[in-house]
Amino acid sequence: MQTIGNSYLKYIDLVLLENWSVQGLLDSKFNYSKKYDFARIGDFLIKSRNIVNIEDDKVYSRVTVKINNNGVTLRDTEKGINIGTKKQFLASAGQFIISKIDARNGAFGIIPNELDNAIVTNDFPLFDVNTKKINTHFLLLVTTTKAFIKFAQSCSSGTTNRQRMDIEMFLNQKIPLPRLEEQDKIVSNYLNKVEEAEKLEKLANNLEVEIEKYFFSVLEIDERKDLALKKGLNLIEYTNLSKWSLSHINKDVYDFESAKFKTERLKNLLTFFEGGKTPSKSRSDFWDGDIYWTSPKDFSGLIAIEKAEDKITQLAIKEAGMKVYPKGILLSVFRSGILQHSFPTAITQIETAINQDLKAYSLKEDLIDKKYYLYFVHTFKKYILSLASKKSVTVESINTEDFFQIPIPLPPIDIQKEISNNITNIKNKIYDLKSQKIKLEHAAQQQFEEAIFNS
Repeated sequence: MQTIGNSYLKYIDLVLLENWSVQGLLDSKFNYSKKYDFARIGDFLIKSRNIVNIEDDKVYSRVTVKINNNGVTLRDTEKGINIGTKKQFLASAGQFIISKIDARNGAFGIIPNELDNAIVTNDFPLFDVNTKKINTHFLLLVTTTKAFIKFAQSCSSGTTNRQRMDIEMFLNQKIPLPRLEEQDKIVSNYLNKVEEAEKLEKLANNLEVEIEKYFFSVLEIDERKDLALKKGLNLIEYTNLSKWSLSHINKDVYDFESAKFKTERLKNLLTFFEGGKTPSKSRSDFWDGDIYWTSPKDFSGLIAIEKAEDKITQLAIKEAGMKVYPKGILLSVFRSGILQHSFPTAITQIETAINQDLKAYSLKEDLIDKKYYLYFVHTFKKYILSLASKKSVTVESINTEDFFQIPIPLPPIDIQKEISNNITNIKNKIYDLKSQKIKLEHAAQQQFEEAIFNS
């Protein structure tokens, strides 16, 4: 039998002891390159103590620091009378900022020009940077590497959701410090790649807009601008009413009736329409089987479902009276918090059972092309989302009858397929652009890490 040895004592030279934290000593191992001198972070950061007394009649901008080096942005603007903490700190453009609570998730950043004179609480310490010693962006890149975030986690303590970073440990940590000219070059190389990635993302977003414009153009559908409710008395033409509901008036956001092609209600295009079920969670013999079980969490924003996270057993199918649907079936989410973000509809590439929040259905393919339908639903999700009603604090639901009444313009089937092919080509370009963007971002990060870490 193999014996695993345990080590209870660890020795460290006093001159190498940077803090009195056992966790910090054990968890903050870095593999920094030895080709650069090391410097203590506190040697080039000076804590800003520009305190501001909050005045009731003034409006203040407040800051949030996003995790994973995703920037410092405006949280909100608020009148002083509504701000509880009356002594806060005034931020200046170019300062380095830390979220004590989210430092363990990479919440470090630089105050942008537009947030000059914003305010922060003591949970967001601000630092003036000695730019004669360090490029502020170089420091930001170091602090948002995986190795440094692991260190930030090791020196954060408190309850699970309110762990705060020990700022003294942060300031005492040493990092490699190339000459300023080399720092500038490293940062420039990184930012150039990131800028190229952002250009690709912008091109991809522009193509997404082009899909909507293409649909509007080829089907000759207009957005209605005349039905927005105003304060006071509102007069609406009888012909513009599709339902006897005041709350429904603002939901007729598209003028489908004036489309170039005949419009058909979705209900008349279905061959079947069925809901799913959820097997009992308390029955262990219902789970971890070999049959896919699809739920809202398996929708990823794509138009195809290729696998599901959970699997159930044949016993669950039999005893819960469930059904396994063949691949090629359409699925839509009818009740989930997901509706707050988009309306998920997809075609299955697998045989699967479905949960109670989903509906499975199929279309009359002699009347409507399946891919054309999917693209239509995703493009006009704003309209379909408008049919959702709030059932509780977090859950929205689409009424089945309202879903059945969705109007879909039906060009001849060959034109539908042509539309689908054109949109598929645009989608492929979007996918390629986003793939290139991700590769550039990874290359930028890898190039930076290779400069300061041992390979």
